[in-house]
Amino acid sequence: MLAGGFTSSRGRPARSAAVVAGVLGLLLTLWASGALAERPASVSDTVITISGSTVLLGYLIVPFLSGQEDLLDPRRFAVVSGEPRKFVGAAMLAALVSVPTVAVALFSAVAASVRIDHGTHPVVAIAAALLGTVTCVAAARVALLAASVVRRPGRGALVPVSVAILTVGASVLTWLALRGVRGATRAADVLRSTPLGAAWTLGEGGVGQAVVAILTAAVLLAAWAVGFVRSGERTDAPRAQRTSQGWFVAVPRFAWSVIAARSFVYWLRDPRYLANLIGVPIGITIAVSPLLLVGVPVGTVALLPPALLALFLGWLVHNDLAHDSTAVWLHVAGGARGFSDRVGRVVPPLVLGGVIVAASVTIAMLLSERTDLLPALIGACAALFLGGLGWSSLASALAPYPAAAPGASPFEQPQRTSGFLTQLVVLLLTLAVGAPSLWWGWQAWEGEVRATASTAWIGVGIGAGVLLAGTALGSWAFEHRRTRLLDDVEAA
Repeated sequence: MLAGGFTSSRGRPARSAAVVAGVLGLLLTLWASGALAERPASVSDTVITISGSTVLLGYLIVPFLSGQEDLLDPRRFAVVSGEPRKFVGAAMLAALVSVPTVAVALFSAVAASVRIDHGTHPVVAIAAALLGTVTCVAAARVALLAASVVRRPGRGALVPVSVAILTVGASVLTWLALRGVRGATRAADVLRSTPLGAAWTLGEGGVGQAVVAILTAAVLLAAWAVGFVRSGERTDAPRAQRTSQGWFVAVPRFAWSVIAARSFVYWLRDPRYLANLIGVPIGITIAVSPLLLVGVPVGTVALLPPALLALFLGWLVHNDLAHDSTAVWLHVAGGARGFSDRVGRVVPPLVLGGVIVAASVTIAMLLSERTDLLPALIGACAALFLGGLGWSSLASALAPYPAAAPGASPFEQPQRTSGFLTQLVVLLLTLAVGAPSLWWGWQAWEGEVRATASTAWIGVGIGAGVLLAGTALGSWAFEHRRTRLLDDVEAA
Protein backbone atom coordinates (compact mmCIF):
# COMPACT_ATOMS: atom_id res chain seq x y z
CA MET A 1 0.00 0.00 0.00
CA LEU A 2 2.86 2.37 0.78
CA ALA A 3 4.52 1.70 -2.56
CA GLY A 4 1.20 1.92 -4.37
CA GLY A 5 0.74 5.50 -3.27
CA PHE A 6 3.92 6.45 -5.12
CA THR A 7 3.41 4.32 -8.24
CA SER A 8 -0.18 5.32 -9.02
CA SER A 9 -1.12 8.40 -11.00
CA ARG A 10 -2.31 10.03 -7.78
CA GLY A 11 1.16 9.55 -6.38
CA ARG A 12 2.87 11.81 -8.91
CA PRO A 13 2.64 14.87 -6.65
CA ALA A 14 4.15 12.80 -3.85
CA ARG A 15 7.04 11.74 -6.06
CA SER A 16 7.66 15.30 -7.18
CA ALA A 17 7.53 16.54 -3.62
CA ALA A 18 9.90 13.76 -2.59
CA VAL A 19 12.50 14.77 -5.18
CA VAL A 20 12.27 18.47 -4.28
CA ALA A 21 12.37 17.78 -0.55
CA GLY A 22 15.31 15.45 -0.98
CA VAL A 23 17.37 17.96 -2.97
CA LEU A 24 16.54 20.88 -0.66
CA GLY A 25 17.17 18.75 2.42
CA LEU A 26 20.56 17.65 1.12
CA LEU A 27 21.65 21.20 0.26
CA LEU A 28 20.41 22.57 3.59
CA THR A 29 22.12 19.80 5.53
CA LEU A 30 25.44 20.29 3.75
CA TRP A 31 25.25 24.03 4.42
CA ALA A 32 24.38 23.52 8.08
CA SER A 33 27.20 21.08 8.72
CA GLY A 34 29.72 23.54 7.31
CA ALA A 35 28.22 26.62 8.98
CA LEU A 36 28.12 25.12 12.48
CA ALA A 37 31.54 23.49 12.36
CA GLU A 38 33.28 26.79 13.11
CA ARG A 39 30.82 27.99 15.73
CA PRO A 40 31.01 27.52 19.52
CA ALA A 41 29.16 24.60 21.07
CA SER A 42 26.55 26.89 22.66
CA VAL A 43 25.66 28.41 19.29
CA SER A 44 25.44 25.05 17.53
CA ASP A 45 23.23 23.65 20.30
CA THR A 46 20.94 26.68 19.97
CA VAL A 47 20.63 26.23 16.20
CA ILE A 48 20.05 22.47 16.51
CA THR A 49 17.35 22.97 19.16
CA ILE A 50 15.51 25.61 17.13
CA SER A 51 15.73 23.66 13.87
CA GLY A 52 14.73 20.36 15.46
CA SER A 53 11.78 21.95 17.24
CA THR A 54 10.61 23.45 13.96
CA VAL A 55 10.87 20.09 12.20
CA LEU A 56 8.82 18.36 14.91
CA LEU A 57 6.23 21.15 14.85
CA GLY A 58 5.94 20.73 11.09
CA TYR A 59 5.33 17.00 11.49
CA LEU A 60 2.45 17.83 13.84
CA ILE A 61 0.85 20.62 11.77
CA VAL A 62 1.21 19.72 8.08
CA PRO A 63 -0.94 16.52 8.17
CA PHE A 64 -3.92 18.61 9.27
CA LEU A 65 -3.51 20.96 6.30
CA SER A 66 -2.34 18.66 3.51
CA GLY A 67 -5.67 17.01 2.67
CA GLN A 68 -3.74 13.90 1.56
CA GLU A 69 -4.93 10.41 2.39
CA ASP A 70 -2.84 8.36 4.78
CA LEU A 71 -1.21 5.61 2.70
CA LEU A 72 -1.07 3.44 5.83
CA ASP A 73 -4.56 4.17 7.09
CA PRO A 74 -5.40 1.34 9.54
CA ARG A 75 -8.87 0.95 8.02
CA ARG A 76 -7.27 -0.31 4.82
CA PHE A 77 -6.10 -3.42 6.66
CA ALA A 78 -9.71 -4.49 7.26
CA VAL A 79 -9.75 -6.40 3.96
CA VAL A 80 -6.82 -8.51 5.16
CA SER A 81 -7.74 -9.23 8.76
CA GLY A 82 -10.20 -8.11 11.35
CA GLU A 83 -7.46 -7.71 13.96
CA PRO A 84 -5.50 -4.48 13.37
CA ARG A 85 -3.22 -5.30 16.34
CA LYS A 86 -1.32 -7.67 14.05
CA PHE A 87 -0.20 -4.80 11.84
CA VAL A 88 0.87 -2.21 14.42
CA GLY A 89 4.57 -3.09 14.33
CA ALA A 90 4.65 -3.61 10.57
CA ALA A 91 2.94 -0.28 9.94
CA MET A 92 5.44 1.55 12.14
CA LEU A 93 8.35 -0.06 10.31
CA ALA A 94 6.76 0.89 6.98
CA ALA A 95 6.34 4.46 8.22
CA LEU A 96 10.12 4.64 8.62
CA VAL A 97 10.46 4.12 4.86
CA SER A 98 9.48 7.56 3.65
CA VAL A 99 11.09 10.72 2.35
CA PRO A 100 10.20 12.81 5.45
CA THR A 101 11.79 10.15 7.66
CA VAL A 102 14.94 10.12 5.55
CA ALA A 103 15.05 13.92 5.72
CA VAL A 104 14.74 14.07 9.50
CA ALA A 105 17.23 11.19 9.87
CA LEU A 106 19.70 13.13 7.74
CA PHE A 107 19.16 16.22 9.88
CA SER A 108 19.60 14.17 13.07
CA ALA A 109 22.81 12.62 11.75
CA VAL A 110 24.30 16.03 10.95
CA ALA A 111 23.25 17.33 14.37
CA ALA A 112 24.91 14.35 16.05
CA SER A 113 28.09 14.85 14.02
CA VAL A 114 28.27 18.55 14.94
CA ARG A 115 27.71 17.80 18.63
CA ILE A 116 30.39 15.10 18.64
CA ASP A 117 32.85 17.55 17.07
CA HIS A 118 32.08 19.97 19.92
CA GLY A 119 32.81 17.44 22.64
CA THR A 120 29.52 15.64 23.27
CA HIS A 121 29.91 11.94 24.03
CA PRO A 122 29.16 9.93 20.84
CA VAL A 123 26.67 7.66 22.62
CA VAL A 124 24.68 10.65 23.90
CA ALA A 125 24.73 12.42 20.52
CA ILE A 126 23.63 9.31 18.63
CA ALA A 127 20.91 8.58 21.19
CA ALA A 128 19.61 12.13 20.77
CA ALA A 129 19.54 11.70 16.98
CA LEU A 130 17.65 8.41 17.19
CA LEU A 131 15.20 9.74 19.77
CA GLY A 132 14.51 12.86 17.72
CA THR A 133 13.88 10.81 14.57
CA VAL A 134 11.53 8.39 16.34
CA THR A 135 9.66 11.28 17.97
CA CYS A 136 9.09 12.94 14.59
CA VAL A 137 7.87 9.72 12.96
CA ALA A 138 5.51 8.99 15.87
CA ALA A 139 4.24 12.57 15.81
CA ALA A 140 3.51 12.31 12.10
CA ARG A 141 1.56 9.07 12.57
CA VAL A 142 -0.50 10.54 15.42
CA ALA A 143 -1.19 13.69 13.41
CA LEU A 144 -2.28 11.66 10.37
CA LEU A 145 -4.69 9.62 12.48
CA ALA A 146 -6.14 12.76 14.06
CA ALA A 147 -6.33 14.53 10.69
CA SER A 148 -8.39 11.67 9.22
CA VAL A 149 -11.07 12.51 11.79
CA VAL A 150 -11.07 16.32 11.78
CA ARG A 151 -9.76 17.12 8.31
CA ARG A 152 -11.88 19.48 6.23
CA PRO A 153 -11.66 19.91 2.46
CA GLY A 154 -9.95 22.86 0.85
CA ARG A 155 -6.97 23.10 3.23
CA GLY A 156 -4.27 21.70 0.94
CA ALA A 157 -3.40 25.18 -0.33
CA LEU A 158 -2.26 26.13 3.18
CA VAL A 159 0.59 23.61 3.23
CA PRO A 160 3.05 25.90 1.37
CA VAL A 161 2.05 28.77 3.65
CA SER A 162 2.50 26.77 6.85
CA VAL A 163 5.82 25.33 5.70
CA ALA A 164 6.98 28.81 4.70
CA ILE A 165 6.04 30.18 8.15
CA LEU A 166 7.97 27.44 9.93
CA THR A 167 10.96 27.83 7.62
CA VAL A 168 11.08 31.61 7.88
CA GLY A 169 10.64 31.53 11.66
CA ALA A 170 13.39 28.97 12.12
CA SER A 171 15.67 30.84 9.71
CA VAL A 172 15.22 34.13 11.56
CA LEU A 173 15.91 32.54 14.96
CA THR A 174 18.90 30.67 13.52
CA TRP A 175 20.32 33.86 12.03
CA LEU A 176 19.86 35.64 15.37
CA ALA A 177 21.61 32.75 17.13
CA LEU A 178 24.55 32.93 14.73
CA ARG A 179 24.76 36.67 15.42
CA GLY A 180 24.78 36.04 19.17
CA VAL A 181 21.43 37.67 19.98
CA ARG A 182 20.27 36.70 23.46
CA GLY A 183 16.64 36.36 22.44
CA ALA A 184 17.44 33.35 20.25
CA THR A 185 19.39 31.72 23.06
CA ARG A 186 16.49 32.25 25.46
CA ALA A 187 14.08 30.75 22.91
CA ALA A 188 16.31 27.68 22.58
CA ASP A 189 16.50 27.30 26.36
CA VAL A 190 12.72 27.36 26.58
CA LEU A 191 12.30 24.89 23.70
CA ARG A 192 14.87 22.56 25.25
CA SER A 193 12.64 22.11 28.28
CA THR A 194 9.53 21.31 26.20
CA PRO A 195 8.56 18.19 24.24
CA LEU A 196 9.37 20.01 20.99
CA GLY A 197 13.07 20.48 21.66
CA ALA A 198 14.01 18.12 24.48
CA ALA A 199 15.37 15.30 22.31
CA TRP A 200 17.69 17.21 19.99
CA THR A 201 20.35 18.26 22.52
CA LEU A 202 20.03 15.38 24.93
CA GLY A 203 22.52 15.67 27.76
CA GLU A 204 22.66 19.47 27.88
CA GLY A 205 19.72 19.92 30.25
CA GLY A 206 20.40 17.09 32.68
CA VAL A 207 18.02 14.36 33.80
CA GLY A 208 14.90 16.51 33.50
CA GLN A 209 15.43 17.10 29.80
CA ALA A 210 16.09 13.39 29.20
CA VAL A 211 12.89 12.44 31.02
CA VAL A 212 10.83 14.90 28.94
CA ALA A 213 12.35 13.61 25.69
CA ILE A 214 11.79 9.94 26.50
CA LEU A 215 8.26 10.50 27.79
CA THR A 216 7.38 12.49 24.67
CA ALA A 217 8.46 9.68 22.37
CA ALA A 218 6.79 7.04 24.53
CA VAL A 219 3.49 8.90 24.75
CA LEU A 220 3.40 9.54 21.00
CA LEU A 221 4.17 5.89 20.20
CA ALA A 222 1.51 4.68 22.62
CA ALA A 223 -1.05 7.15 21.29
CA TRP A 224 -0.32 6.05 17.74
CA ALA A 225 -0.63 2.35 18.62
CA VAL A 226 -3.93 2.85 20.44
CA GLY A 227 -5.28 5.09 17.69
CA PHE A 228 -4.22 2.62 15.02
CA VAL A 229 -6.09 -0.23 16.69
CA ARG A 230 -9.19 1.85 17.42
CA SER A 231 -9.37 3.27 13.90
CA GLY A 232 -8.82 -0.15 12.34
CA GLU A 233 -11.69 -1.64 14.30
CA ARG A 234 -14.12 1.00 13.06
CA THR A 235 -14.82 0.42 9.38
CA ASP A 236 -18.36 1.74 9.38
CA ALA A 237 -19.35 4.82 7.44
CA PRO A 238 -18.79 8.10 9.25
CA ARG A 239 -21.73 9.43 11.18
CA ALA A 240 -23.71 12.25 9.75
CA GLN A 241 -22.33 15.53 10.97
CA ARG A 242 -24.44 16.99 13.71
CA THR A 243 -25.80 20.42 13.04
CA SER A 244 -25.04 22.92 15.72
CA GLN A 245 -25.14 26.65 16.00
CA GLY A 246 -21.72 26.59 17.62
CA TRP A 247 -20.66 29.84 19.19
CA PHE A 248 -23.53 31.67 17.50
CA VAL A 249 -25.50 30.65 20.58
CA ALA A 250 -23.09 32.59 22.80
CA VAL A 251 -23.02 35.89 20.91
CA PRO A 252 -25.49 38.69 21.73
CA ARG A 253 -28.68 38.70 19.69
CA PHE A 254 -27.77 41.70 17.56
CA ALA A 255 -27.27 41.77 13.82
CA TRP A 256 -23.72 43.12 14.02
CA SER A 257 -22.63 40.47 16.54
CA VAL A 258 -24.02 37.61 14.45
CA ILE A 259 -22.27 38.99 11.37
CA ALA A 260 -19.06 39.30 13.38
CA ALA A 261 -19.38 35.68 14.55
CA ARG A 262 -19.83 34.48 10.98
CA SER A 263 -16.86 36.57 9.86
CA PHE A 264 -14.76 35.03 12.61
CA VAL A 265 -15.57 31.62 11.16
CA TYR A 266 -14.28 32.78 7.78
CA TRP A 267 -11.08 34.19 9.26
CA LEU A 268 -10.36 30.98 11.17
CA ARG A 269 -11.39 28.42 8.53
CA ASP A 270 -11.45 29.90 5.03
CA PRO A 271 -8.11 29.32 3.22
CA ARG A 272 -8.41 32.71 1.53
CA TYR A 273 -8.50 34.55 4.84
CA LEU A 274 -5.94 32.30 6.52
CA ALA A 275 -3.50 32.72 3.66
CA ASN A 276 -3.70 36.50 4.02
CA LEU A 277 -3.51 36.41 7.80
CA ILE A 278 -0.36 34.31 7.92
CA GLY A 279 1.13 35.27 4.58
CA VAL A 280 1.64 38.94 5.45
CA PRO A 281 4.18 38.26 8.26
CA ILE A 282 6.12 35.98 5.92
CA GLY A 283 6.29 38.59 3.19
CA ILE A 284 7.39 41.28 5.60
CA THR A 285 10.08 39.04 7.08
CA ILE A 286 11.43 38.33 3.62
CA ALA A 287 11.28 42.04 2.76
CA VAL A 288 13.37 43.18 5.73
CA SER A 289 15.87 40.30 5.60
CA PRO A 290 18.14 42.08 3.06
CA LEU A 291 18.63 44.87 5.60
CA LEU A 292 20.13 42.35 8.02
CA LEU A 293 22.37 40.91 5.33
CA VAL A 294 23.87 44.32 4.52
CA GLY A 295 24.73 44.93 8.16
CA VAL A 296 21.88 47.08 9.49
CA PRO A 297 21.70 46.52 13.30
CA VAL A 298 19.06 44.08 14.50
CA GLY A 299 17.64 46.66 16.92
CA THR A 300 16.97 49.05 14.05
CA VAL A 301 15.49 46.47 11.68
CA ALA A 302 13.22 45.13 14.44
CA LEU A 303 11.27 48.40 14.49
CA LEU A 304 10.14 48.06 10.86
CA PRO A 305 8.02 44.83 10.84
CA PRO A 306 5.39 46.07 13.36
CA ALA A 307 4.65 49.18 11.27
CA LEU A 308 4.53 47.16 8.04
CA LEU A 309 2.28 44.57 9.68
CA ALA A 310 -0.09 47.28 10.87
CA LEU A 311 -0.17 48.81 7.39
CA PHE A 312 -0.97 45.61 5.48
CA LEU A 313 -3.27 43.99 8.05
CA GLY A 314 -5.47 47.08 7.95
CA TRP A 315 -5.30 47.24 4.15
CA LEU A 316 -6.12 43.54 3.59
CA VAL A 317 -9.86 43.85 4.19
CA HIS A 318 -10.47 46.51 1.55
CA ASN A 319 -12.29 43.86 -0.56
CA ASP A 320 -13.88 41.87 2.25
CA LEU A 321 -17.39 42.07 0.82
CA ALA A 322 -16.37 40.40 -2.45
CA HIS A 323 -14.98 37.41 -0.52
CA ASP A 324 -18.49 36.79 0.84
CA SER A 325 -19.66 36.05 -2.71
CA THR A 326 -23.40 35.47 -3.17
CA ALA A 327 -23.92 34.96 0.58
CA VAL A 328 -24.09 38.74 0.95
CA TRP A 329 -27.69 38.53 -0.27
CA LEU A 330 -28.59 37.34 3.24
CA HIS A 331 -27.77 40.79 4.56
CA VAL A 332 -29.62 42.54 1.76
CA ALA A 333 -32.70 40.28 1.79
CA GLY A 334 -32.79 40.20 5.59
CA GLY A 335 -32.80 43.95 5.83
CA ALA A 336 -29.53 44.19 7.75
CA ARG A 337 -28.49 47.80 8.24
CA GLY A 338 -25.28 49.02 6.73
CA PHE A 339 -23.98 49.80 10.20
CA SER A 340 -24.45 46.19 11.31
CA ASP A 341 -22.69 44.85 8.21
CA ARG A 342 -19.73 47.21 8.47
CA VAL A 343 -19.23 46.81 12.23
CA GLY A 344 -19.66 43.04 12.09
CA ARG A 345 -17.07 42.68 9.36
CA VAL A 346 -14.51 44.96 10.99
CA VAL A 347 -14.51 43.17 14.38
CA PRO A 348 -12.58 39.99 13.34
CA PRO A 349 -9.67 41.78 11.62
CA LEU A 350 -9.61 44.31 14.46
CA VAL A 351 -9.25 41.54 17.07
CA LEU A 352 -7.00 39.13 15.17
CA GLY A 353 -4.88 41.82 13.57
CA GLY A 354 -4.59 43.67 16.86
CA VAL A 355 -3.18 40.56 18.52
CA ILE A 356 -0.63 40.07 15.74
CA VAL A 357 0.46 43.72 15.78
CA ALA A 358 0.72 43.73 19.59
CA ALA A 359 2.85 40.59 19.49
CA SER A 360 5.13 42.09 16.84
CA VAL A 361 5.56 45.28 18.91
CA THR A 362 6.52 43.17 21.93
CA ILE A 363 9.07 41.18 19.93
CA ALA A 364 10.47 44.40 18.46
CA MET A 365 11.03 45.84 21.92
CA LEU A 366 12.80 42.65 23.03
CA LEU A 367 15.17 42.81 20.06
CA SER A 368 15.66 46.57 19.99
CA GLU A 369 17.78 48.56 22.40
CA ARG A 370 15.53 51.62 22.04
CA THR A 371 12.79 50.67 24.51
CA ASP A 372 12.11 54.39 24.92
CA LEU A 373 10.49 54.30 21.46
CA LEU A 374 7.63 52.03 22.61
CA PRO A 375 5.00 54.85 22.74
CA ALA A 376 6.09 56.10 19.32
CA LEU A 377 5.90 52.61 17.83
CA ILE A 378 2.45 52.04 19.33
CA GLY A 379 1.21 55.34 17.90
CA ALA A 380 2.52 54.65 14.42
CA CYS A 381 1.09 51.12 14.37
CA ALA A 382 -2.28 52.31 15.69
CA ALA A 383 -2.56 54.99 13.02
CA LEU A 384 -1.68 52.62 10.19
CA PHE A 385 -3.77 49.70 11.42
CA LEU A 386 -6.91 51.55 12.52
CA GLY A 387 -6.70 53.97 9.61
CA GLY A 388 -6.33 51.08 7.16
CA LEU A 389 -9.38 49.36 8.61
CA GLY A 390 -11.38 52.57 8.29
CA TRP A 391 -10.53 53.15 4.64
CA SER A 392 -10.97 49.43 3.89
CA SER A 393 -14.42 49.45 5.45
CA LEU A 394 -15.42 52.23 3.05
CA ALA A 395 -13.73 50.71 -0.02
CA SER A 396 -15.27 47.28 0.60
CA ALA A 397 -18.78 48.69 0.24
CA LEU A 398 -17.97 51.38 -2.31
CA ALA A 399 -15.76 49.57 -4.84
CA PRO A 400 -15.62 45.76 -4.48
CA TYR A 401 -13.80 43.89 -7.23
CA PRO A 402 -13.54 40.20 -8.25
CA ALA A 403 -11.88 37.87 -5.75
CA ALA A 404 -11.30 34.14 -5.36
CA ALA A 405 -14.54 32.22 -4.87
CA PRO A 406 -15.35 30.58 -1.52
CA GLY A 407 -13.59 27.24 -1.17
CA ALA A 408 -11.07 28.07 -3.92
CA SER A 409 -7.37 28.26 -3.44
CA PRO A 410 -6.21 31.68 -2.23
CA PHE A 411 -3.57 31.57 -4.96
CA GLU A 412 -6.17 31.34 -7.78
CA GLN A 413 -7.22 34.94 -8.30
CA PRO A 414 -9.49 35.98 -11.20
CA GLN A 415 -7.58 37.24 -14.21
CA ARG A 416 -8.82 40.84 -13.92
CA THR A 417 -7.10 44.12 -13.15
CA SER A 418 -10.14 46.17 -12.15
CA GLY A 419 -9.17 46.13 -8.48
CA PHE A 420 -5.70 47.61 -8.88
CA LEU A 421 -6.94 51.18 -8.51
CA THR A 422 -8.88 50.31 -5.35
CA GLN A 423 -5.85 48.61 -3.85
CA LEU A 424 -3.56 51.52 -4.65
CA VAL A 425 -5.94 54.22 -3.41
CA VAL A 426 -6.62 52.47 -0.09
CA LEU A 427 -2.90 51.87 0.45
CA LEU A 428 -1.99 55.51 -0.28
CA LEU A 429 -4.79 56.84 1.93
CA THR A 430 -3.63 54.58 4.77
CA LEU A 431 -0.09 55.88 4.41
CA ALA A 432 -1.45 59.42 4.46
CA VAL A 433 -3.26 58.71 7.73
CA GLY A 434 -0.07 57.30 9.26
CA ALA A 435 2.19 60.06 7.92
CA PRO A 436 1.88 62.37 10.98
CA SER A 437 2.63 59.54 13.38
CA LEU A 438 5.55 58.35 11.27
CA TRP A 439 6.93 61.90 11.23
CA TRP A 440 6.69 62.29 14.98
CA GLY A 441 8.13 58.80 15.35
CA TRP A 442 11.14 59.87 13.32
CA GLN A 443 11.56 62.87 15.59
CA ALA A 444 11.48 60.52 18.59
CA TRP A 445 14.14 58.38 16.93
CA GLU A 446 16.31 61.47 16.60
CA GLY A 447 16.02 62.04 20.37
CA GLU A 448 13.09 64.44 20.71
CA VAL A 449 11.59 63.39 24.04
CA ARG A 450 8.29 65.23 23.65
CA ALA A 451 7.72 63.64 20.26
CA THR A 452 7.61 60.17 21.81
CA ALA A 453 4.43 60.78 23.80
CA SER A 454 2.96 62.92 21.01
CA THR A 455 3.26 60.06 18.55
CA ALA A 456 1.24 57.73 20.77
CA TRP A 457 -1.66 60.15 21.25
CA ILE A 458 -1.64 61.41 17.67
CA GLY A 459 -1.50 57.91 16.20
CA VAL A 460 -4.27 56.45 18.34
CA GLY A 461 -6.47 59.53 17.91
CA ILE A 462 -6.14 59.80 14.13
CA GLY A 463 -6.45 56.06 13.62
CA ALA A 464 -9.57 55.76 15.77
CA GLY A 465 -11.12 58.79 14.06
CA VAL A 466 -10.54 57.37 10.58
CA LEU A 467 -11.89 53.98 11.67
CA LEU A 468 -15.12 55.55 12.95
CA ALA A 469 -15.49 57.78 9.92
CA GLY A 470 -14.74 54.95 7.47
CA THR A 471 -17.24 52.68 9.19
CA ALA A 472 -19.92 55.37 9.08
CA LEU A 473 -19.31 56.17 5.42
CA GLY A 474 -19.14 52.48 4.59
CA SER A 475 -22.50 52.01 6.30
CA TRP A 476 -23.96 54.79 4.16
CA ALA A 477 -22.48 53.26 1.00
CA PHE A 478 -23.89 49.84 1.88
CA GLU A 479 -27.36 51.29 2.45
CA HIS A 480 -27.41 53.18 -0.85
CA ARG A 481 -25.77 50.49 -3.01
CA ARG A 482 -27.63 47.35 -1.93
CA THR A 483 -28.74 46.13 -5.36
CA ARG A 484 -25.51 47.29 -7.01
CA LEU A 485 -23.50 45.40 -4.41
CA LEU A 486 -25.33 42.20 -5.29
CA ASP A 487 -24.39 42.68 -8.95
CA ASP A 488 -20.77 43.49 -8.13
CA VAL A 489 -20.30 40.56 -5.78
CA GLU A 490 -22.01 38.01 -8.05
CA ALA A 491 -19.84 39.20 -10.92
CA ALA A 492 -16.83 38.63 -8.70
